[in-house]
Amino acid sequence: MKNIIITLNIVLAFIISSVSSNAQDNPYYKRSYIGSVELAAGGYIYNPINANLYTTHGIAYGNGLYTGIGTGYNIDQDSFPLYLEGRYSFIDNIVSPFVSARIGAMLGSSGLYASPAIGIDFGKWSALFRYEYNNYKNTVNPNSIEYLTAYFHALYLGVAFSF
Repeated sequence: MKNIIITLNIVLAFIISSVSSNAQDNPYYKRSYIGSVELAAGGYIYNPINANLYTTHGIAYGNGLYTGIGTGYNIDQDSFPLYLEGRYSFIDNIVSPFVSARIGAMLGSSGLYASPAIGIDFGKWSALFRYEYNNYKNTVNPNSIEYLTAYFHALYLGVAFSF
């Protein structure tokens, strides 16, 4: 876990230095398509080291508000969330705090997926803190109709790039 935090700090320092040398506006305050790729590290109580990869694509409305649809890969559960995302960037500046929320389903486990986040945009880069809820439902025995339902609560630190 210590190595993950050190790696995220190094990435964050790189992002801040690249943003400060390349002046640009907040992309969420321009009406346009925005795609993003996010890598998040953290985990569940029973498995504190996990990584997820997400991609989201949608529309920025020019006033800080963004909506999109996305998917990803949860390495620990070997499942794929499919979700809708809403996001709001508070300040039309190169550095801006934001909030976001995702709601959808976990494909491969037929469960609910919900994930609010807070973070800071640095131009096209973002650093974030994400909570993830997932009720994982799967068959106990493939030859029966018995189901196992588990509820997962996870915390992640992430880095995203918007394009």
